Amino acid sequence: MCKYLYMKNIIAGIIVLLLFLTVTFGQEKKPYEAEDLLRQKNLSDPQISPSGEWIAFVVSGFMESHQSNSDIWLISRDGEILKQVTKNPGRDTSPRWSPDSSILAFISRTDQDLHSQIYFYSLETGRLERKTSEEENISDFKWSPDKKNIAFAKTDALSPEIKAKHTEGDDAFVVDKHTRHTRLWMLDIETGSTRLLTHQDQTVFHFNWSPDSKWIAALSSAISTAEGHEYQSHLSLIDTQSGDETILNRKTNALADPCFSRDGEWIAYIGPIGTFKERGIIKVIPVQGGEPIELLRNYPGNVWNLTWHPKEKKILAAVARGPHNYLISVNLEGRALDLFEMDHSIIPYWGNYWSINEGGHVAFLNETEEYPKEVWLYDVYKKQKKQLTYFNRYMENIELGSIQSLTWVNPEDGAHVFGIIVLPPEFDPVKKYPLVVTLHGGPAYNWGIGIQTSSWAQLFASNGYVVLLPNFRGSSGSGMDWMMANVRNWGRGPMGDVMSGVDHLIEKGWVDKDRLFIQGGSYGGYLTFWIITQTQQFKASFARAGIANLVTEYALTDEPTFSLGYFQKSPYEDPEIYKQDSPLTFASQLKTPLLMVHGERDLRVPISQAYEFYSALKHYGAPVEMVVYPRESHGIGEYAHQIDLLNRLLVWFKKYDMK
Repeated sequence: MCKYLYMKNIIAGIIVLLLFLTVTFGQEKKPYEAEDLLRQKNLSDPQISPSGEWIAFVVSGFMESHQSNSDIWLISRDGEILKQVTKNPGRDTSPRWSPDSSILAFISRTDQDLHSQIYFYSLETGRLERKTSEEENISDFKWSPDKKNIAFAKTDALSPEIKAKHTEGDDAFVVDKHTRHTRLWMLDIETGSTRLLTHQDQTVFHFNWSPDSKWIAALSSAISTAEGHEYQSHLSLIDTQSGDETILNRKTNALADPCFSRDGEWIAYIGPIGTFKERGIIKVIPVQGGEPIELLRNYPGNVWNLTWHPKEKKILAAVARGPHNYLISVNLEGRALDLFEMDHSIIPYWGNYWSINEGGHVAFLNETEEYPKEVWLYDVYKKQKKQLTYFNRYMENIELGSIQSLTWVNPEDGAHVFGIIVLPPEFDPVKKYPLVVTLHGGPAYNWGIGIQTSSWAQLFASNGYVVLLPNFRGSSGSGMDWMMANVRNWGRGPMGDVMSGVDHLIEKGWVDKDRLFIQGGSYGGYLTFWIITQTQQFKASFARAGIANLVTEYALTDEPTFSLGYFQKSPYEDPEIYKQDSPLTFASQLKTPLLMVHGERDLRVPISQAYEFYSALKHYGAPVEMVVYPRESHGIGEYAHQIDLLNRLLVWFKKYDMK
């Protein structure tokens, strides 16, 4: 009897083991779907503590209610301990360590807050404490190196008189008058009191403390909108006691925080080349003022963030070069050295993607071809990097397309172009596939090696398409000369780069020349408009937030100086260049079915652009459909809207995919 039970237990154990192995190793991976993209957790702002023991970061995504949410998390340097700091149903952002690593401060708006405030989290006790009670939202803050103060940015509150008028419906305003600026304030850590620091009528967009806590370097502008932020800011020193300002340079790009060298003698920032204000190069200026030193003018890549080395008189810069991104060191003579590679599907110009402590540890965000952005750690001195977080493990059960970089030559002028290609799962090089060309925005962005979910390339690949992501002239990743190669040539030159890439894939035998599709957003929407008014090679097209009329775009966008960098004059001085590069001019030539979508509250590319083009295309009898998403701005963010957009796009292309 005992022997029988013994054998029965062994057989049962074997059955359980076989079932486990079947589930674990035999499970088929599922196709990638629109819902999988919105299931993704987006990690951002990794901040390593000065002690190097912890990395704080933000995790964002949709909750089960389909409402967006972001929380603060911590992970130990060895990756062994992971803990959630906040569980607020709203937005918690901007984790920043005190100089002694004992306190993690962040911005939050809880159910008890009318506006976003600064909160403290004690690493020792785990206690959360609100430190401000401001009447308007706090948007950014920085600890002083001596730990005595926090400088924070807050938008001007409405006066009691204006508030009273608004409650009575009297809310008319005069354009360009009574601007509400975002100013710097000081929070005294010991007393909890706050005081206004910058009295000037200007908005502070980026700032950083000097090592001795006596000065703040700031990028500011009298224009409070994106126009001031990106194109009309100046670099100045602000006395942290009086708030007095000394302007150092009026030619800046508010792309990254200006930062002091360790000795406090230099300030590094990103500045423009001449009148071309897109992105820019590293500039270093003495705190006493004078002409800045220019670094990496002829570098074969593009800078997207920087800080000073914690121990050496060098600058650490994040750059896009070819299909990869790198952290490099640059000395004041301009000699650059690669430290390590990090990958992103698209160049991450906006936001904080890495931080470094004095011990030489770098916390950074990195993608792989299997994983979206996760937190990684790099030891500058040991030259080792490792992945710490795995918030998107569900991707391991999804069948993804393979990713390659490729180059080709534009025969029109011999230009070498690089791009990314995403192939369908189980790609067969003998077969011919339908092609989706996906055009990035900017235009000064670039596609790179990464998982390529945010570009929707994996969604297309899952549906049987080959996806081409070209880095046409005007893109990042190939140096400033390539970025400026579309000046006064916004449509024709980039189109040649794109179409020669399509021809390259047709020649390789991978793509069916009769099943071509094209889509893009923002500038990518403009270039989609341009290409389909010049050729009828594509079966169908899609554009989000596309520009159709460059004249009215200049007049109505929230950053008109953007156009001056590319066209060198305004449309009032040189109307012909704006007309000849506007897709609207060629609306009568469009025969390709076009699906247009636009956010109702888009300020960057106002929705009037979509209505102008839609009206013209209807006049000429072109096959066009237009969808408006209420409440949305330049991007489409709400869960239901994103699901609708992605599924609508797939249906649109399949409708015209005549096999």
